[in-house]
Amino acid sequence: MSEINVASENVSNDSVDRYAGFSTSWKKRFEFFDQYGVPGWGKPDPRYTAGFKALGFWQRMSLGYNVWVVLFGTFYLMYLRLWRMAVVLAAIHTALIVAIVVADLDLPSGLYTGLGVGISSAFAARVNV
Repeated sequence: MSEINVASENVSNDSVDRYAGFSTSWKKRFEFFDQYGVPGWGKPDPRYTAGFKALGFWQRMSLGYNVWVVLFGTFYLMYLRLWRMAVVLAAIHTALIVAIVVADLDLPSGLYTGLGVGISSAFAARVNV
């Protein structure tokens, strides 16, 4: 029995030490995900949904959306060391630019801007997770 108690004490200490180098906002995000789970690409876990709805508006925005990705895109993802996501975002934006140049469509520039911001917003909604 004493071995079980020691093991559970080590787990709680590891969870505290695990977030030692992060800012308070990232600690709060990670602690929320530890407690309620991480939403996948499909329907999220009911525990996550209930926990997310219990938060206030600004807490939900801080947890579910990262505005820095929309503003700085690939550079912010590289700063966070999310290399795969940064490469995918850069590839999508490059493909969009190539499609604009090659197709030489006479579509309004607002459409291209909207597509770029929409793609960045999709990544901004997933980067915290």
